[in-house]
Amino acid sequence: MKIPKLRIDTLTYTLYSDNTLLTKNVKKTYLSADMSSASGTLTVDSIVGFAINQIILIGEFGNEDSEIIKTHATTAPSGSTVTLASNTTFAHPQGTTVYIINYDQIDFRNAPTVAGTKTSLTGSPIVLQADALETQLQDDTNTSGYGFIRFMNTIPTPDTYSAYSDYIPYTGYGSNTVGYIIDYALKRNGLDDFTSKIDHDYCIEEINSCIRYITGQKKKWTSLQEFDAVLGQTEESEYAIAVPSDMWQYSNKSILDIHLEGRASLTYKDEREWNDLLVGTIYDTLSAAALATATTVYLTNSFSFGDTGTFLCRGDEVDYTVNATATGKLTVTALDNSLADGSMAWTGTYQTGNPQYYTVKDGYIYFYPIPTSAYASVNVLIDYWKVAPVIDSDADTIDMFRFDLVKYWLTASVRAMKNNQGIRNDGDGDYIMFERGLRNAIRIDLQSSGQKYKMKPKINSIKYN
Repeated sequence: MKIPKLRIDTLTYTLYSDNTLLTKNVKKTYLSADMSSASGTLTVDSIVGFAINQIILIGEFGNEDSEIIKTHATTAPSGSTVTLASNTTFAHPQGTTVYIINYDQIDFRNAPTVAGTKTSLTGSPIVLQADALETQLQDDTNTSGYGFIRFMNTIPTPDTYSAYSDYIPYTGYGSNTVGYIIDYALKRNGLDDFTSKIDHDYCIEEINSCIRYITGQKKKWTSLQEFDAVLGQTEESEYAIAVPSDMWQYSNKSILDIHLEGRASLTYKDEREWNDLLVGTIYDTLSAAALATATTVYLTNSFSFGDTGTFLCRGDEVDYTVNATATGKLTVTALDNSLADGSMAWTGTYQTGNPQYYTVKDGYIYFYPIPTSAYASVNVLIDYWKVAPVIDSDADTIDMFRFDLVKYWLTASVRAMKNNQGIRNDGDGDYIMFERGLRNAIRIDLQSSGQKYKMKPKINSIKYN
């Protein structure tokens, strides 16, 4: 189940929990016969998935005769019968849905700050309101701070809880938050709440679609620049560091600059230039660790290494007398130091010293010459463009340029789903506002990036550098 979803009425300080999350993607069946009130058993179409000590919902959240009840603690379901821990309150007709849900109570809390101590508003969790789409609680004590909720299951000992919801400020969401944008789009379309077609998941997906569309129109948004991020540190005889996990595409197009801290920028080489740079250089990685004084070293692939020779690894030059290419085993003189699994092994006409060049491929940044001890343990800094983050909660902020673009997009999307089966009308006023705003945002961002870009003329399909 997803984390609980909370909303707060900022005028009355009433907290509302979305009950319907509990019935999404859970096991369910249907009553196969009418059921009277005060009944201790259910007759259902299928008992698959039903067991002792479960919480079940008979009916749908929001129906006045729906109720939450538990299955018996010792009598297991059998045939088409589910035995209950107590008698039902209401009568239920044949065909009524019966859900197995994970929780039966809810814990409302308030905290002065997002990271502050969460204090219960009721002393202990309260029972979920099965006859409502939302379980609500008015806070008569606090007018500020943040609201949180979590579900609770009362069957285990001790009780088990769900994760907490996102934090919700009592003063309402800021104008650049997802919660505010969703609320705006709903109200703009005359909706007080979600519908069966326009639910929270729909709004979240549409916002992410908008963000993908915006970043697809211009990759290098100023708001997505990251400067002087530390990739890691250089290591002696090692030449690869993983790119940042949030970098837009794993290519040099996303990189403005790479340099070792306190040193000049490295020069980029494309794949062919890189191969030319390393002509005569043979390298591979250790497929297993080798302890000090060991007389064998295993490489992942030793076919390019000679029958005998010397290789460089972690700053040590190691002589080998036998190369068993079938297994990658090198017979070496006793090692002076231990070598870690995955360490680079170099032979041929490699160059060592101060790294001056780099390339990007396979999710890694490679630099050359190979660092020596004099250039080891130095921060590798990168300036790059990030991918726009995926949002998944109301508390997330739209941190890209002109967050109001997302607001217009979502409003038009909600209107399309409400009135036209989800087919967008390009003449919709809010969508027009989105397109105009996007063009304007691109124009302004191009003029305000603060970076210089070298233009390379292209004449008759020939590039001149």
